[in-house]
Amino acid sequence: MKNKWFAPAALVAALVMLIGCVTLIYSVRNSASKNVAEVTVNNFDDQVLNSPLPVYIQFYVKKNCKACVAQAPIVEKLAVEYAGKVRFVRVEASENMELAIAAGVRGVPTHFFLKPADGVGAMAEGFLDEAALRKFLDDGLAMTKGPAPVVPTAPVVPVAPVDPAAPAAPVDPTPATPKKNEPVKQ
Repeated sequence: MKNKWFAPAALVAALVMLIGCVTLIYSVRNSASKNVAEVTVNNFDDQVLNSPLPVYIQFYVKKNCKACVAQAPIVEKLAVEYAGKVRFVRVEASENMELAIAAGVRGVPTHFFLKPADGVGAMAEGFLDEAALRKFLDDGLAMTKGPAPVVPTAPVVPVAPVDPAAPAAPVDPTPATPKKNEPVKQ
C-alpha cells in the first residue's frame, strides 16, 4: 500500500528548499554588508578616492550574473581577513554606468585594487577563486609608486614642411589590383 502523504510531503520539502535557495541568492545579490560597502556615483569620491586605506573594488550586476553571485561569499570572507589593511567596496555596474564606463569595465565581475594615496592600481576581470583573489590583493598591497614605465615609441622621422599653397599630388583613380594569392588590403 502506498503512503498517500509521501507525495505532498516531498512536494512541500522541495518547495521549502527552493524558497531557501532563492532567499539565499537574493540576499547575496542584494545585501549590503558591514564588511563590503556599496558604492555609487554619489559617494565614490568619499568611499574610494579619499580612503586612507588601499581599496578593493568589485563591479558586479544583481541580475543574471552567476559569477557575481559565486564571487560574493569569497569577497565577504577576504574582507574580514583583510580588515584594517584594505577597504572593500562593491559597485553595481548597471545602476552606476558612469563609473563602469569611466573605469573601463567590459564585463562583470571586474576587480580593481587602488592605492589612491600612491596613485597606483591593478585590474582583473572575471571570476576569481579565493586563491586568485588573495594573490590579487597581496600583489596590490605590494605595489609601490615607482618611476613611470618606459613605453617604446616609434622613432621620430623628420617630415618636410607642407606648403599650403602648393597643388595637391594627383590621386590615381584606379584601385590597385592584388597579385595572385595575395589578400586584398583595405
